[in-house]
Parts: sequence; structure tokens; C-alpha cells
Amino acid sequence: MKLQTSQGEVIIDIPKEYTKVGIKISGGADSALLAYLLALYKKHERNIDLIPITVINAIKPHQHIFAQRVIKFIEEKLNVKFETHQIKPELVDPSVYGEEQAEFIKYLRRKKIIDLHFTGITENPDIELDPSGVFTGDNTRDKSLGFKNTSNAKSLVPFENIDKKAIAELYHEYDLIDTLFPITRSCENSKIHFTEPHCGKCWWCLERQWAFNRLI
Repeated sequence: MKLQTSQGEVIIDIPKEYTKVGIKISGGADSALLAYLLALYKKHERNIDLIPITVINAIKPHQHIFAQRVIKFIEEKLNVKFETHQIKPELVDPSVYGEEQAEFIKYLRRKKIIDLHFTGITENPDIELDPSGVFTGDNTRDKSLGFKNTSNAKSLVPFENIDKKAIAELYHEYDLIDTLFPITRSCENSKIHFTEPHCGKCWWCLERQWAFNRLI
């Protein structure tokens, strides 16, 4: 699959030797879109096993709830079935979140549940999201942690050269902006219950607002 955005081409290609394909789903907009595109790949390109994977960050204890909503939506819209959702249920300290994800991926590889996995990591915005500069420059959120290729954990990152504005373009292109996007959640404010709106102040909310001009 080749997808064109204003920031360049996105390619989703799975080598023939891989059939058990993991997809990290956090419940956020990026991973939800990637899961949708992989489901399209399964439907139209090649029949593969799609295995959703969620490691729950302690500051986002709702992640699996939103991930499951995303999976349900995609299955119903595309008539494509995901395999059993692999969830690491223990709340993970955000300071070691990347390492815990990498270890969980290795575990799934050892158990032969997956033989390759995708992640929806994107480029950071190149503009100031906040007038104070808290979220820019040297303090820009490092979203690459835990997503490098490691032994026995092949990771494919098709969005690595585009930012969230290009993700928003793809949501519009696939007519998902009023269906899939509203059921995703990016907020990292642990004081905001998952049934309440996004806080609009944390780094992830600012990025979401910047890219989509809306939070939900």
C-alpha cells in the first residue's frame, strides 16, 4: 500500500515471510489509523493475522478501553477480524514505558504469537505548540523511546517521517474524521477520567489540537 500525503509517501508493505503481524494500539489517533490501514491491507492485499498489542501506561490507565473501541470499530466497518488482543494489564511507570513495551514484544515473539510488529510513532511537530515553550526545543517529547529495532523484535514504523498533520490528512482521505477519530484518546492528564473530555493542556492534547483543529 502506498499513501500520499503533503509530507511524502507512506508505504505499508509486509514481507511475504511474515504472517503474524502485531500492531501496537494505544487508543490514540496515530495507532488507530495504522490499525485501520493494516486491516485494509489484510482485506485487499494479503490475508495475515493481525494481533493488537497494548501495554498500559500508568498515566493513561484507560488505554486498553480505547484500544478495544478502535478494534471493534474497524472490525465492524471493514468486516476484518483481529486476533486475540494482547494486553499487559499491569500499570507501567511512564519512565520505563518504552522498555516495558520492548520486553512485551520480545515475549510475544518468543511465544510465537507475532513475528513482526508495527507502531504508529510519528515525527514531532516542528512548530511551537505552547507559547511558554515548555513543549518545544530541547523539551519536545521524545516519542521514539521503545520503538527502535531490537533483537528478536522487528519493528516497522511507516509514519516515522510524517507528523500528525499528515495523519489528519489521511483521516480525511479515508473519511474517518467523524467516526474513528472521535473514539480515540490522546490525553495524558491522569487527573482527567476517561469519560471526561481531553484536558487540552498536556503535550499530546496540544499536538492533537494543532493537527486536527479539534480534540474530539
